[in-house]
Amino acid sequence: MSPEELNALRRSGLSEHGEKVTRQSALVEFKMEKMYGFKDEKTNRLVNLGKEQMENSIAERILRDSKDEVLNYCPNCNKLARTPRAKQCRYCGHNWR
Repeated sequence: MSPEELNALRRSGLSEHGEKVTRQSALVEFKMEKMYGFKDEKTNRLVNLGKEQMENSIAERILRDSKDEVLNYCPNCNKLARTPRAKQCRYCGHNWR
């Protein structure tokens, strides 16, 4: 994920769980900005989509940009393997080491 996407996910978790920290000093504000990207336009655009749509948008971008690295299909039955590194099919039991 890009840094903006990571910050957007962190921020959505903050608002979801009500864990926003009050800003009492410039140092705290600086750290919050650096960690959560409150002034970053790309991050703000993602957060404004809402949590569900933001997650879908990130997932679609990852699949579009690196589909071959993320998805792993069995060469025997062509079904989706459990993980990108799996070497045994959970459906037909085929091994492809």
